[in-house]
Amino acid sequence: MSIGSRIGRGLVALGVLAAASSTAMADRRTGMAGNLLIEDKDDVFIFPNLTSTYRNLVSLDYGATDAQGNALLTLGNADMAYGVALHRGDVLTPHLVARNTEIGYLNDPPSLFPAITDPAGMPQTPATIVDFLLATGPIGIRVALGRGVTSTTDGAGDTTNATNTYLMGEFGWGNGGVRGESARFDVSGALLLDLGSTTVVGDDALSGTAIGLSGLMRGYLPQDEQLDLGILANIGFNTTSVSAEGVDNTASTLGFNIGGGVGPAFRFGAAQVAAYATLRIGYSSNEPDSETDDDESGTLSVVIPGVNIATEIPLNDWFVVRTGAQYDWAVTDTSGPGDAGAGSQDGVFGWNAGLGVIIDQFRFDGSLQQGFVTSGPDFIGGAGGGFFAIAALTYSFDAARSGTVPAETAVDTDGDGIEDSNVEPVAPAEPAPALAPAPPPGEPAPAPAAAPVENPETGANGTVGGSAGGSISIGR
Repeated sequence: MSIGSRIGRGLVALGVLAAASSTAMADRRTGMAGNLLIEDKDDVFIFPNLTSTYRNLVSLDYGATDAQGNALLTLGNADMAYGVALHRGDVLTPHLVARNTEIGYLNDPPSLFPAITDPAGMPQTPATIVDFLLATGPIGIRVALGRGVTSTTDGAGDTTNATNTYLMGEFGWGNGGVRGESARFDVSGALLLDLGSTTVVGDDALSGTAIGLSGLMRGYLPQDEQLDLGILANIGFNTTSVSAEGVDNTASTLGFNIGGGVGPAFRFGAAQVAAYATLRIGYSSNEPDSETDDDESGTLSVVIPGVNIATEIPLNDWFVVRTGAQYDWAVTDTSGPGDAGAGSQDGVFGWNAGLGVIIDQFRFDGSLQQGFVTSGPDFIGGAGGGFFAIAALTYSFDAARSGTVPAETAVDTDGDGIEDSNVEPVAPAEPAPALAPAPPPGEPAPAPAAAPVENPETGANGTVGGSAGGSISIGR
């Protein structure tokens, strides 16, 4: 199929998708139920060392309103790359491994002091000011700064305000292994500090501190050229405390979680299949008043087993379908003051489906509304709730910027969703010789050229023919 034909079909499909979409948030991985063994451009937020892999890329994610969404821009080369993100909501929990977390990342960060309610305005939610990425060699960092302030001053000049300021730093490292050939590992750790406070009529009222530590590891152990054994592990710790001015009591929370997963990750050209079983353990405690005895409560939650299965399948060189499902069997036990307590055992199942349109270095990805699948399609009215729950536009200009691989010839040979920038340009076939003009009236036509004489020793006729072509599928 020619480039023009593929572009035409892609634009028609994209027009249909855009016309049918009523709500949009963002990204490719959500259509696969958040499967972490299928690589994606959003990996730069959990493994900042991969910013070099996704260099020279711009991606915009769209939310349900014009105040919800994300944007990512990366620049650089294989030695050093940097990027900036807008409006990421995962800065407070970058390593949270749970279902459908991407939807929440389209919003501003929530407050880390949700248990506090006060007329002065605690908690105040922050907003991301800067979210910066840098990668060089095998290491990378991500730094995010956010702040939120509301303030009023009365006629006497006294101020009542609420503030929330956070700083998040993340470090990532990768060993540079090649999937299907050698072991590959990416590891990252993050530290968060969040500070909140309120002032009432010029006097300090409340102050809060939140600290978070978390880490995530993903590994691929090759079994053959198509199969890797995927390994996931994460750990997290967080604590918050809020105290009132002039009193000794403090309200605090403490949380801890650890989890892991293992399973196969297949790549069949550009098609991918990945599945893994998980085990997660989490504990949280709440102390509403440090000066009161026997008022603590705690919750222990164990997920065993958890399972995630996902696939991405290209139907042709410009249209991709994907889907995923996740199941968690959770055992929860809650203890309260005295001998109070509660417990439950329950299974939670969820699925997602999505699709993508790929035209050279441009791609459109959408995750379908579940209501569209179960109750749609909605052409006029209906109960499906729209076509897309999540959508994103991505353009990779790495090949154009480096000048080494024209868009017509870049290919994704290893199925990781990234066009291979080290592919040599395909030499264009020599154009056919121009046709000789017709002879003037009355003149005889020229004699046809003699047929090539076959070489009696080799059997070859001394002529060479051939053609060259290429196509591009960009990943993530």
